[in-house]
Amino acid sequence: MRIYLASWGNPLEWGSAKYRHGPVGNAYYSYTTLPFMVREYGVDKVIIIALDSVLTARGRTPSKEVLGCAEQVGLVVSNNSIKPGEIRDYNEWVGRASKYIECVAARSVGNDLAGRLGVVVAPYVGLREGVAYGVGKDVRPDVYLTHALVRVLDVLGGSLRDVGELIVDITHGINYTPYLTIELGKMLASLALALNGSRPNYAVGIRIFNAVEVGVEGEVRVYDVHNIGELRMDRYYLDPIIIAVYTNAKSLDQGRT
Repeated sequence: MRIYLASWGNPLEWGSAKYRHGPVGNAYYSYTTLPFMVREYGVDKVIIIALDSVLTARGRTPSKEVLGCAEQVGLVVSNNSIKPGEIRDYNEWVGRASKYIECVAARSVGNDLAGRLGVVVAPYVGLREGVAYGVGKDVRPDVYLTHALVRVLDVLGGSLRDVGELIVDITHGINYTPYLTIELGKMLASLALALNGSRPNYAVGIRIFNAVEVGVEGEVRVYDVHNIGELRMDRYYLDPIIIAVYTNAKSLDQGRT
């Protein structure tokens, strides 16, 4: 089973682009790397990790598709910015953020994601559009990793045992999320290995991708997608997982009712 794992920042900043391996080969036009990655690598499951701060964002020239998604899920859209509007609690905030990202992903790829898309919303730490996320609440940036791990396990369920490869795409991540998403990939691989015990010849591969802008065609930016790293894990390491969960255990219950 091949899992696509991506960290996303602010979709309002993404315009139409051309994604390719290089001058020769297939090219895909979209505001995300999703069509390229899903069709070129034949992934079985797509998991996108977004930040809860995605609901308070702005963009210089956001795409109509992304703004359309914001309006569709009930966000307040004004002057190329979005706000959550009236929300009762954090659970509702996360739910609306998840629906927004699901819409952005689906419009990017189309029906190819039917039944294969999972969205995880993790906490941001810092100031975004006048809103303080996690500041003064003893919340650290690495809580992103713990939340993402727990939520991704919810999405995968028993299928984690069948994972053979993780495709980690950090193209659209921001700040600390690309690095932590790579670490998350290693944790998921370790858990898959642990679940399979002494299964002979079993290993989990991890491939890491990033897109680099190489030019412009008309008004469309051109990006080459690079495989920037590969790992083959045949041993599991549970200490980082135990430490991460233990350190941030209290924060996992924040916002739950």
